[in-house]
This record gives sequence, C-alpha cells and structure tokens, in this order.
Amino acid sequence: MMIRIFRYGFEAGILQKKTTGNIRTIEFPQVRIVYFEGSKKIPKQQTLRLRFPDKTWYDYKVDTFNLLDHSVSELEKQGLALLLPFCVLKMRRQVQKVKNGDELKKLSDQLKALLDELLGAVGNLNKKGQIDGKDVEGLVRGMERLYKELFSQYKELAEGDIMLEEKLDYYTDKFVEQGEIKKAKEMAKNLLNLGVGIDIIAKASGLPLKTIKALQAKVKVA
Repeated sequence: MMIRIFRYGFEAGILQKKTTGNIRTIEFPQVRIVYFEGSKKIPKQQTLRLRFPDKTWYDYKVDTFNLLDHSVSELEKQGLALLLPFCVLKMRRQVQKVKNGDELKKLSDQLKALLDELLGAVGNLNKKGQIDGKDVEGLVRGMERLYKELFSQYKELAEGDIMLEEKLDYYTDKFVEQGEIKKAKEMAKNLLNLGVGIDIIAKASGLPLKTIKALQAKVKVA
C-alpha cells in the first residue's frame, strides 16, 4: 500500500516539478490511507523508509484515517463527501451477529436513522455548493448499491432499501433539469409526441422507464 501511495505521490508531483538552478523540486500531494474496517491495530501513520547508497535514509510518512472512528457530521464538516456512502459499513457487523428477526427489526430502525443522517449530510453539502446534482445522485446510488450488497438478504431491513430508492428518485427528479439529463428528457418528450414506444425511448435517451412513463402521462401523442 505504501509503495503504491509513494508512486502515486511521485507521479503526481513530477507533473508539477520546479527547477531552480541545479535543484529540481517535486512536491508530493497530501494523502491519507483510509481504512473502512474498525481495528485497534490501525496505526496513526504508515511509514515507507527510503534508503540511499550513501547510507542516508528518509521516512516517508502518511497519516491513516479510520472511517468507522468518525461520525457522519465529522465527515460532512471536513467535506469528505466521497466517504459518506461507506458509512453504511458501520452496522455491518452488528447485523451479521444478529440471529433472529426481532433483533433485526430493532436494528432496522437504527439503519434507517443512519441512512437519514447520511442523506441529510449529502443534502447539506449540496446546499453549501460543495457538491453538485450529479455528485448527489452518485453518492445516493453508491449508498444504495452498498446497502443492497450488505443487507438485501435480510427481509427485515427492506425498509432501508426502499428509503434509498425513494430518495434517489427525489434527487433524480430534483436535478433532472440539469445538463444532459434535461436534453434526454426533451428528446423523450419529442419521441413520445411521435408515438414511439417507451422501451425504445428508454434505450435511446438513457432515462429509466419510470421517468418515461411519467412523461408519457404529461404529453399529448400526435
């Protein structure tokens, strides 16, 4: 891991190298190693020791970041939007340890509260202008995929999945008027006016069938 990070830092830094006389400077970017699983063994730093032929050496140190040690609000304050979907991992081990439906139902409420907090953080970052509509949709989709991967086999937790789908629909509708999606929607309307089938329109526009059906209810077929 440290070798990959050093290589990344070197390759990124060499693009911005500076030369002053006989001295060439490569400025490494600030990086951190992110851990997605809680562990007491995670050190505060990882070190790569660089040894040179003249027996001198230099320690290249990188701070670590244990995701599960940080709250959703902390991630929001630090603007770490990309890490928010992975907070769904916070309850994975709790769910895996549960052996009966009643306990799962109790955890279902906790999971819904976590999802609500995560979605609220995404919305707040969008209001602050730190992420745009496409970012919001991507983050919610990421949460949805991860949630399904971890918890889809537990029927007692299905409400969380439904919550994410509803929120994804909300955000998709909210930002649907932006950029390429707006153009796709206009194209879909035109094709509907010409009487083209919704399956063909969905393939041509890239919009989901449910969006096409919603548009179909609003347009007058020629």
